[in-house]
Amino acid sequence: MTQIEYKKDNKSNLLKDFIKNKFPNLSFSKINKSITKGDIKVNNKKVFWNYKLDEGDLIQIYLRNSELNYDSQKLLFLEAKDDLNIIYEDKNIIVVSKPKGVVCQQDSFSKYDFLNNRIKKYLYLKNDNSYLQTNLCHRLDKDASGLCLAAKNYQTLKKLNKVWNSQQIKKYYQCLCFGFFEKETDLLKFEVYEDKQLKKMVVNQNKNQTINSITSYKVLKQYESYALVEIQLLTGKKHQIRVHMAHIKHPILGDFKYNHLNNLNYQNLCLIAYKIVFNFSKPHYLNYLNNVKIEIPEVKFK
Repeated sequence: MTQIEYKKDNKSNLLKDFIKNKFPNLSFSKINKSITKGDIKVNNKKVFWNYKLDEGDLIQIYLRNSELNYDSQKLLFLEAKDDLNIIYEDKNIIVVSKPKGVVCQQDSFSKYDFLNNRIKKYLYLKNDNSYLQTNLCHRLDKDASGLCLAAKNYQTLKKLNKVWNSQQIKKYYQCLCFGFFEKETDLLKFEVYEDKQLKKMVVNQNKNQTINSITSYKVLKQYESYALVEIQLLTGKKHQIRVHMAHIKHPILGDFKYNHLNNLNYQNLCLIAYKIVFNFSKPHYLNYLNNVKIEIPEVKFK
Protein backbone atom coordinates (compact mmCIF):
# COMPACT_ATOMS: atom_id res chain seq x y z
CA MET A 1 0.00 0.00 0.00
CA THR A 2 1.19 3.51 -0.86
CA GLN A 3 0.02 6.52 1.18
CA ILE A 4 0.30 10.16 0.07
CA GLU A 5 -0.65 13.33 1.92
CA TYR A 6 -2.44 15.93 -0.17
CA LYS A 7 -0.99 19.43 -0.11
CA LYS A 8 -2.70 22.30 -1.87
CA ASP A 9 -1.18 23.63 -5.10
CA ASN A 10 -2.43 25.41 -8.21
CA LYS A 11 -3.55 22.18 -9.85
CA SER A 12 -6.95 20.49 -9.67
CA ASN A 13 -7.94 19.10 -6.28
CA LEU A 14 -10.15 16.38 -7.80
CA LEU A 15 -8.96 13.00 -6.59
CA LYS A 16 -8.70 11.49 -10.08
CA ASP A 17 -6.65 14.45 -11.34
CA PHE A 18 -4.34 14.32 -8.33
CA ILE A 19 -3.67 10.61 -8.87
CA LYS A 20 -3.08 11.17 -12.58
CA ASN A 21 -0.52 13.91 -11.91
CA LYS A 22 1.29 11.73 -9.39
CA PHE A 23 1.22 8.58 -11.50
CA PRO A 24 1.08 9.48 -15.22
CA ASN A 25 1.34 5.81 -16.20
CA LEU A 26 -2.18 5.16 -14.86
CA SER A 27 -4.99 5.77 -17.34
CA PHE A 28 -8.10 7.66 -16.20
CA SER A 29 -10.08 4.48 -16.80
CA LYS A 30 -7.79 2.54 -14.44
CA ILE A 31 -7.95 5.34 -11.84
CA ASN A 32 -11.78 5.51 -11.92
CA LYS A 33 -12.10 1.73 -11.63
CA SER A 34 -9.62 1.64 -8.74
CA ILE A 35 -11.52 4.36 -6.87
CA THR A 36 -14.84 2.55 -7.44
CA LYS A 37 -13.39 -0.77 -6.23
CA GLY A 38 -11.85 0.86 -3.16
CA ASP A 39 -8.26 0.30 -4.30
CA ILE A 40 -7.82 4.05 -3.90
CA LYS A 41 -9.25 5.56 -0.71
CA VAL A 42 -9.14 8.88 1.11
CA ASN A 43 -8.64 8.82 4.88
CA ASN A 44 -9.28 5.06 4.71
CA LYS A 45 -12.77 5.59 3.27
CA LYS A 46 -14.20 4.79 -0.16
CA VAL A 47 -15.03 7.92 -2.14
CA PHE A 48 -16.11 8.86 -5.66
CA TRP A 49 -13.74 9.81 -8.51
CA ASN A 50 -14.88 13.45 -8.30
CA TYR A 51 -14.04 13.73 -4.59
CA LYS A 52 -12.44 17.10 -3.82
CA LEU A 53 -9.35 16.80 -1.67
CA ASP A 54 -8.64 19.05 1.31
CA GLU A 55 -5.27 20.02 2.75
CA GLY A 56 -3.92 17.14 4.84
CA ASP A 57 -6.10 14.38 3.34
CA LEU A 58 -4.35 11.02 3.27
CA ILE A 59 -4.75 8.99 0.07
CA GLN A 60 -4.28 5.23 0.35
CA ILE A 61 -3.44 3.40 -2.88
CA TYR A 62 -3.69 -0.39 -2.95
CA LEU A 63 -2.03 -1.01 -6.32
CA ARG A 64 1.16 -2.84 -7.23
CA ASN A 65 4.29 -0.72 -7.38
CA SER A 66 4.80 -1.92 -10.96
CA GLU A 67 1.50 -0.25 -11.91
CA LEU A 68 2.42 3.02 -10.21
CA ASN A 69 6.06 3.35 -11.19
CA TYR A 70 6.64 4.35 -14.80
CA ASP A 71 10.31 3.39 -14.55
CA SER A 72 9.29 -0.19 -13.76
CA GLN A 73 7.92 -0.38 -17.29
CA LYS A 74 11.58 -0.02 -18.41
CA LEU A 75 10.52 2.72 -20.79
CA LEU A 76 9.34 0.15 -23.32
CA PHE A 77 8.50 2.90 -25.83
CA LEU A 78 12.25 3.16 -26.43
CA GLU A 79 11.86 -0.09 -28.39
CA ALA A 80 9.96 1.87 -31.06
CA LYS A 81 11.71 2.97 -34.24
CA ASP A 82 13.19 6.45 -34.58
CA ASP A 83 11.40 7.11 -37.88
CA LEU A 84 9.27 10.20 -37.23
CA ASN A 85 8.37 13.05 -39.59
CA ILE A 86 7.47 16.09 -37.47
CA ILE A 87 5.33 18.69 -39.23
CA TYR A 88 4.61 21.01 -36.29
CA GLU A 89 5.38 21.18 -32.58
CA ASP A 90 4.84 23.58 -29.68
CA LYS A 91 4.43 23.23 -25.92
CA ASN A 92 0.89 21.85 -26.19
CA ILE A 93 0.71 19.75 -29.35
CA ILE A 94 2.85 17.83 -31.81
CA VAL A 95 1.74 16.93 -35.34
CA VAL A 96 3.52 14.20 -37.28
CA SER A 97 3.09 12.60 -40.68
CA LYS A 98 2.27 8.92 -40.27
CA PRO A 99 3.61 6.61 -42.99
CA LYS A 100 1.57 3.78 -44.47
CA GLY A 101 1.78 0.51 -42.57
CA VAL A 102 2.32 2.04 -39.12
CA VAL A 103 -0.47 1.67 -36.54
CA CYS A 104 -1.28 4.59 -34.24
CA GLN A 105 -1.70 2.55 -31.06
CA GLN A 106 -0.60 -0.85 -29.84
CA ASP A 107 -2.17 -3.93 -31.40
CA SER A 108 -1.46 -7.66 -31.40
CA PHE A 109 1.10 -7.27 -34.20
CA SER A 110 2.84 -4.09 -32.99
CA LYS A 111 3.74 -4.49 -29.34
CA TYR A 112 6.25 -1.62 -29.10
CA ASP A 113 6.63 0.05 -32.48
CA PHE A 114 3.53 2.16 -33.02
CA LEU A 115 3.12 5.88 -33.69
CA ASN A 116 2.24 6.94 -30.14
CA ASN A 117 5.40 5.24 -28.85
CA ARG A 118 7.55 6.83 -31.56
CA ILE A 119 6.35 10.26 -30.43
CA LYS A 120 7.02 9.45 -26.76
CA LYS A 121 10.51 8.21 -27.64
CA TYR A 122 11.30 11.38 -29.59
CA LEU A 123 10.23 13.59 -26.67
CA TYR A 124 12.07 11.47 -24.09
CA LEU A 125 15.33 11.54 -26.04
CA LYS A 126 15.25 15.34 -26.22
CA ASN A 127 14.62 15.55 -22.46
CA ASP A 128 11.06 16.80 -22.84
CA ASN A 129 9.11 15.50 -19.83
CA SER A 130 5.84 15.89 -21.70
CA TYR A 131 6.48 12.32 -22.95
CA LEU A 132 4.80 11.20 -19.72
CA GLN A 133 1.46 12.73 -20.75
CA THR A 134 1.63 12.80 -24.55
CA ASN A 135 -1.12 10.92 -26.34
CA LEU A 136 -2.69 10.90 -29.81
CA CYS A 137 -6.07 12.62 -30.11
CA HIS A 138 -7.26 10.39 -32.95
CA ARG A 139 -6.24 7.53 -35.23
CA LEU A 140 -5.61 6.94 -38.90
CA ASP A 141 -6.14 3.57 -40.54
CA LYS A 142 -2.97 1.48 -40.76
CA ASP A 143 -3.00 1.65 -44.56
CA ALA A 144 -3.63 5.41 -44.65
CA SER A 145 -0.95 8.06 -44.22
CA GLY A 146 -0.78 11.70 -43.22
CA LEU A 147 -1.18 14.06 -40.30
CA CYS A 148 -1.70 12.75 -36.78
CA LEU A 149 -2.04 15.14 -33.86
CA ALA A 150 -0.98 14.37 -30.29
CA ALA A 151 -1.55 16.45 -27.17
CA LYS A 152 1.47 16.94 -24.91
CA ASN A 153 -0.50 17.42 -21.70
CA TYR A 154 -3.80 16.18 -20.26
CA GLN A 155 -5.47 19.58 -20.33
CA THR A 156 -4.91 19.88 -24.06
CA LEU A 157 -5.91 16.26 -24.71
CA LYS A 158 -9.19 16.78 -22.88
CA LYS A 159 -9.90 20.02 -24.76
CA LEU A 160 -9.10 18.61 -28.20
CA ASN A 161 -11.05 15.40 -27.63
CA LYS A 162 -14.08 17.44 -26.66
CA VAL A 163 -14.15 19.38 -29.95
CA TRP A 164 -12.48 16.87 -32.28
CA ASN A 165 -15.59 16.08 -34.33
CA SER A 166 -16.76 19.67 -34.46
CA GLN A 167 -15.92 22.39 -36.96
CA GLN A 168 -13.46 23.84 -34.45
CA ILE A 169 -10.94 21.35 -35.84
CA LYS A 170 -11.25 20.87 -39.60
CA LYS A 171 -9.59 17.76 -41.06
CA TYR A 172 -8.84 17.59 -44.78
CA TYR A 173 -7.76 14.60 -46.85
CA GLN A 174 -6.70 14.05 -50.44
CA CYS A 175 -7.40 10.82 -52.26
CA LEU A 176 -7.54 9.26 -55.68
CA CYS A 177 -11.02 7.96 -56.51
CA PHE A 178 -12.12 5.72 -59.34
CA GLY A 179 -14.40 6.95 -62.13
CA PHE A 180 -15.74 10.18 -63.58
CA PHE A 181 -17.56 12.46 -61.13
CA GLU A 182 -20.82 14.02 -62.35
CA LYS A 183 -20.87 16.25 -59.26
CA GLU A 184 -17.77 18.32 -58.56
CA THR A 185 -18.83 18.82 -54.93
CA ASP A 186 -21.29 17.07 -52.67
CA LEU A 187 -22.21 16.46 -49.05
CA LEU A 188 -22.61 12.77 -48.25
CA LYS A 189 -24.90 11.84 -45.36
CA PHE A 190 -25.32 8.19 -44.43
CA GLU A 191 -25.70 5.86 -41.51
CA VAL A 192 -22.74 3.50 -41.31
CA TYR A 193 -22.32 0.51 -39.02
CA GLU A 194 -20.03 -2.46 -38.64
CA ASP A 195 -21.20 -5.70 -40.28
CA LYS A 196 -19.82 -8.47 -38.07
CA GLN A 197 -20.20 -11.12 -40.78
CA LEU A 198 -18.50 -9.09 -43.51
CA LYS A 199 -15.99 -7.74 -40.98
CA LYS A 200 -16.17 -4.22 -42.36
CA MET A 201 -18.18 -1.01 -42.18
CA VAL A 202 -21.26 -0.72 -44.42
CA VAL A 203 -23.93 1.86 -45.25
CA ASN A 204 -27.44 1.23 -43.95
CA GLN A 205 -29.65 0.85 -47.04
CA ASN A 206 -32.93 1.42 -45.17
CA LYS A 207 -34.87 4.57 -46.01
CA ASN A 208 -35.47 5.30 -42.34
CA GLN A 209 -31.78 5.46 -41.51
CA THR A 210 -30.37 7.69 -38.78
CA ILE A 211 -27.61 9.91 -40.16
CA ASN A 212 -24.42 9.38 -38.13
CA SER A 213 -21.69 10.19 -40.65
CA ILE A 214 -21.20 13.22 -42.90
CA THR A 215 -18.48 13.72 -45.50
CA SER A 216 -17.88 16.68 -47.82
CA TYR A 217 -15.93 16.22 -51.04
CA LYS A 218 -14.59 18.43 -53.85
CA VAL A 219 -13.01 17.22 -57.09
CA LEU A 220 -9.64 18.97 -57.49
CA LYS A 221 -8.74 17.41 -60.84
CA GLN A 222 -10.60 14.97 -63.05
CA TYR A 223 -8.61 12.49 -65.13
CA GLU A 224 -9.90 10.00 -67.69
CA SER A 225 -10.68 7.16 -65.29
CA TYR A 226 -10.09 8.63 -61.84
CA ALA A 227 -10.03 11.93 -59.95
CA LEU A 228 -7.98 13.75 -57.33
CA VAL A 229 -10.46 14.58 -54.58
CA GLU A 230 -10.32 16.70 -51.42
CA ILE A 231 -12.33 15.34 -48.51
CA GLN A 232 -13.42 17.08 -45.33
CA LEU A 233 -14.59 14.89 -42.47
CA LEU A 234 -17.54 16.39 -40.61
CA THR A 235 -17.91 13.35 -38.35
CA GLY A 236 -15.47 10.64 -37.38
CA LYS A 237 -16.79 7.12 -37.97
CA LYS A 238 -14.45 4.19 -38.57
CA HIS A 239 -13.42 3.94 -42.27
CA GLN A 240 -15.91 6.73 -43.00
CA ILE A 241 -14.24 8.19 -46.10
CA ARG A 242 -13.58 4.78 -47.61
CA VAL A 243 -17.15 3.58 -47.02
CA HIS A 244 -18.79 6.78 -48.27
CA MET A 245 -16.78 6.99 -51.49
CA ALA A 246 -17.32 3.31 -52.26
CA HIS A 247 -21.06 3.73 -51.66
CA ILE A 248 -21.34 6.44 -54.35
CA LYS A 249 -19.40 4.22 -56.79
CA HIS A 250 -16.17 6.22 -56.53
CA PRO A 251 -14.04 4.00 -54.29
CA ILE A 252 -10.53 5.01 -53.31
CA LEU A 253 -7.78 3.51 -55.45
CA GLY A 254 -5.69 0.89 -53.70
CA ASP A 255 -8.47 0.14 -51.20
CA PHE A 256 -8.74 -3.62 -51.43
CA LYS A 257 -11.26 -3.75 -48.59
CA TYR A 258 -13.91 -1.47 -50.12
CA ASN A 259 -12.97 -0.98 -53.79
CA HIS A 260 -14.61 -3.78 -55.78
CA LEU A 261 -14.68 -1.86 -59.08
CA ASN A 262 -11.15 -1.07 -60.24
CA ASN A 263 -7.93 -0.17 -58.41
CA LEU A 264 -6.12 0.77 -61.65
CA ASN A 265 -3.05 -1.20 -60.53
CA TYR A 266 -2.54 0.91 -57.39
CA GLN A 267 -1.23 -1.35 -54.62
CA ASN A 268 -1.42 1.11 -51.71
CA LEU A 269 -4.40 2.99 -50.29
CA CYS A 270 -4.42 6.41 -51.98
CA LEU A 271 -5.69 8.37 -48.98
CA ILE A 272 -3.65 11.04 -47.19
CA ALA A 273 -4.66 13.26 -44.26
CA TYR A 274 -2.95 16.39 -45.49
CA LYS A 275 -4.28 19.45 -43.62
CA ILE A 276 -5.59 20.46 -40.18
CA VAL A 277 -7.20 23.84 -39.62
CA PHE A 278 -8.13 25.14 -36.16
CA ASN A 279 -11.15 27.38 -35.76
CA PHE A 280 -11.65 27.78 -32.02
CA SER A 281 -14.66 30.01 -31.44
CA LYS A 282 -14.30 30.77 -27.74
CA PRO A 283 -11.22 32.46 -26.22
CA HIS A 284 -8.91 30.03 -24.44
CA TYR A 285 -5.23 29.12 -24.29
CA LEU A 286 -5.22 27.24 -27.64
CA ASN A 287 -6.57 30.15 -29.69
CA TYR A 288 -3.09 30.89 -31.05
CA LEU A 289 -3.49 27.77 -33.22
CA ASN A 290 -6.18 29.52 -35.29
CA ASN A 291 -3.37 31.29 -37.15
CA VAL A 292 -1.15 28.23 -37.58
CA LYS A 293 -1.02 26.40 -40.93
CA ILE A 294 -0.50 22.67 -40.46
CA GLU A 295 -0.22 20.97 -43.81
CA ILE A 296 1.88 18.33 -45.56
CA PRO A 297 4.18 20.25 -47.93
CA GLU A 298 3.69 17.90 -50.88
CA VAL A 299 1.05 15.19 -51.28
CA LYS A 300 2.35 12.14 -53.13
CA PHE A 301 0.56 8.87 -53.89
CA LYS A 302 2.71 5.78 -54.43
